[in-house]
Amino acid sequence: MPAFLRNEKIRGILYQIITIVLFVGFLFYIAQNTAHNIEQRGIKTGFAFLHATAGFDITESPIPFTPASTHWEVFKVGLLNTLIVSFWGIVFSSLIGLVIGVWRLSPNWLINRIAAAYIETFRNIPVLLQILFWYNVVLATLPSTRHSINLFDTVFITNRGFFMPEFVFGDGSWMIGVALIVAVLAIVWLHRWAKRRQDLTGEQFPVFLTGVTLLIALPLLAYLIAGKPVTAVYPELHGF
Repeated sequence: MPAFLRNEKIRGILYQIITIVLFVGFLFYIAQNTAHNIEQRGIKTGFAFLHATAGFDITESPIPFTPASTHWEVFKVGLLNTLIVSFWGIVFSSLIGLVIGVWRLSPNWLINRIAAAYIETFRNIPVLLQILFWYNVVLATLPSTRHSINLFDTVFITNRGFFMPEFVFGDGSWMIGVALIVAVLAIVWLHRWAKRRQDLTGEQFPVFLTGVTLLIALPLLAYLIAGKPVTAVYPELHGF
C-alpha cells in the first residue's frame, strides 16, 4: 500500500471522491437512458404544455377560471386553493386543539372523559386511515348531486362536497371588520374591568351575556349603517 494511503484523512477524502464520481456517473446513466427511451417513444418534454388550453372547469377557484384557461392557470388555482385550505385548516385545528386541551384539564368528569376519548382516538389512528374512513364511509355514502340533501334551499350536501352560500363583500364591508375588532377589544376591556369590580365590591357583572351582545350588535349595526354591503350568492344545482 502506498505511503499516502496509510494516512486516514487522505483515505477518507479519497473514498468521498470515489463515492461522488460513482453517484454522478449513476445520475448521468439514468438521464441518458431516460432521454433515449423518451426519444424512441416520441414523448414530448418541457413546459410548453403550461400554455395549452386546459379544456375543463374547476368548481372552486379564487381567481377567474374557465375551460379556455391554460394549464398554467390550473397550477395557480391549485396553489391558491392549497394555501386557502391550509390557512383555514391551521385556524380551525388550532381552535379545536385549544378547546380539547382545555376540556382535558377540566375538573368536570364528563367533559374530561370526552376530551380524553377524542385525543386517544385520533392520536392513535394513522392520518391515512382517517382520510380513507372519511372519504369511503362518510363522503362516498352521501347522495349524488341529483338527490342531494337540501337544507332550506341554502346548503346542499352531496358526495361531491358541501355547498354553502358565497358571501360577496362590497364597498363599506371594512366597517364590519372594524366593528368586529372593536367588539373584541371591548370584551377584553370589559372582562378586566368586571374582575377588578368584583375584587373591590364582590358583585359579579354579566360579562358573557354582555360580550355576546357586543359581538353581535356592533357588526350588525355597522352592516346596517354601511347599507348592507354583504350579499350572499346561493348555490344552484347543475349537472347530474
